Amino acid sequence: MIRLAEAGDIPALCGLVNRAFAIERFLEGTRTDPERLAGMLGRGAVLLAEAGGLPVACIFAEVRAETGYVGMLAVEPGRQTGTLGRRMMRAAEEHLRSAGCAAIEISVLSLRPELVGPYERYGFRVVGRQAMAPNRTMAVDAVCEEIVMRKGCEGLRG
Repeated sequence: MIRLAEAGDIPALCGLVNRAFAIERFLEGTRTDPERLAGMLGRGAVLLAEAGGLPVACIFAEVRAETGYVGMLAVEPGRQTGTLGRRMMRAAEEHLRSAGCAAIEISVLSLRPELVGPYERYGFRVVGRQAMAPNRTMAVDAVCEEIVMRKGCEGLRG
């Protein structure tokens, strides 16, 4: 079941997101915290999948005029090889399509190039690069940019 997350879900979501993004050791600190998640809930929607009453996946969806933004796709590490990520992307796309969005953007950190291929299979195409969000600090001496990807809301492939 996929539902909209609420403020009471924030503690469990923090744990899920931080476990899912633990691989990103090149960033300083944790991927998210209660304040950041609360801010995201205030700007958009966090869709949450549960199994046995526990969160197993989530994704952030924000309406930005006619373009939606999707981010923070997090799947519990032990479930990352299944179809849960694809189902979350479809749910986010449907959420944004029903809000009137004609296109969706997502950004991938350049130090995670292995993520570009799966998003291309979902129909996204690289449209540019931009500086990493200022709220992120590097833990290593490396340059990291955001690879911006975009697709129309005509449906997911793959």
